[in-house]
Amino acid sequence: AGTEVRWYFGGTLAGTGSTFVPVQAGTYTVTAYDTAQACESTPVNATFELLPQPVAGFTLSDATCVGDAQTITFTGNASGSAVYNWNFGAGATPAIASGPGSHSVTWGTPGIKTVSLLIDDNGCTDTLELVIAVSDMNAGIEPAQIFVNPGQSTVLTVTASSGLGTVLNYAWSPDAGCNDCASVTVTPTE
Repeated sequence: AGTEVRWYFGGTLAGTGSTFVPVQAGTYTVTAYDTAQACESTPVNATFELLPQPVAGFTLSDATCVGDAQTITFTGNASGSAVYNWNFGAGATPAIASGPGSHSVTWGTPGIKTVSLLIDDNGCTDTLELVIAVSDMNAGIEPAQIFVNPGQSTVLTVTASSGLGTVLNYAWSPDAGCNDCASVTVTPTE
C-alpha cells in the first residue's frame, strides 16, 4: 500500500503518477491518494499551457556562384516571440542573422556550404540544415587575340573550370552553330 498522485481534467481521471504529460491545455486538479486508507487529499489546481512546436523551414537554391546574392526565405512557423538563430556557413556575408528574414546572403569562397536555422519558441526548439553548392568559375579563350582576314576560318577554344569540379556548359555569342561546345570554328565575314 502507498500513495499515488492522481491527475484529473474536467472531473475525469486523466492519469496517475508523479510525472504527468498533459495532452491538452487547461486546468488539471492534482491529488494525493492513500491507497491503504482510500483517502484523497485536498485538490490542488495546476494550469498547463501547451505551446506549439516551432517548425524551422526555409527555401534555399541548390547552387550559386561566388559573390552572387541568394535570398533565403523562412517558410516554417513559430510564434511572434520566437528567437531565430541563422548560420549561413563559412565565407558567408552575413555569417549569422536573427529574425525570420528573408535574408540576402553571398559567399566569398567556393565549396559546399551548410545553412542552418535554430528556432527557440518559449523553450520549444527546432533546427533545419540545408546545403548549397557555391562555385567559382575561371574561363579563358584561346587564342586570346588573333588577326584573320574576312572569310578566313579559325578555331576558338574555351578553357574553363569550376571550383566545385562540376561539368560546365558552353554557349557562344554570337551563335557559332554549336551547342555546348568548348571549341568552335568561326569564319568572320567583316
